[in-house]
Amino acid sequence: MKKICIGLAVMVMLVFVGGANAAIVLTFDDVSGGATQTSGEQIFNYGGLTWTNTYVVDGFTNIYGSSNYGAAVVSNKNVAFNGYGFSASATDGEFNFIGAHFTAAWQTDLEVELTGYLNGIFVPWASALVGIDPPLLLRTDPPAC
Repeated sequence: MKKICIGLAVMVMLVFVGGANAAIVLTFDDVSGGATQTSGEQIFNYGGLTWTNTYVVDGFTNIYGSSNYGAAVVSNKNVAFNGYGFSASATDGEFNFIGAHFTAAWQTDLEVELTGYLNGIFVPWASALVGIDPPLLLRTDPPAC
């Protein structure tokens, strides 16, 4: 099983290649009720992945007025974020992560770390510091199989 750990930031778009080698872009804009959520809707199964500690909220009309969620929007208006400052993850039988946009919602200089498993072995892929600036596109080239 491969796993992506995402921590301490707003994730606004995830791109990965699934088992059928078709690129899939997850914008979180089609999450049921997500566009009308003001305080966040926890997601568990989305885009063929199983998510932990991941929430979706409307970046513009949420209850977090002093946050940076609005600046994090890169698609329609939803953003996904890890809850309560704890790591979030997405798991599936097999997929290749390509990249995602990240923005800090409350503080600057937060570390985003992408990790995964390759043939059952833990592999650190990439890390970056994100701030309350425009979303940072963090791309990664997974190790060759």
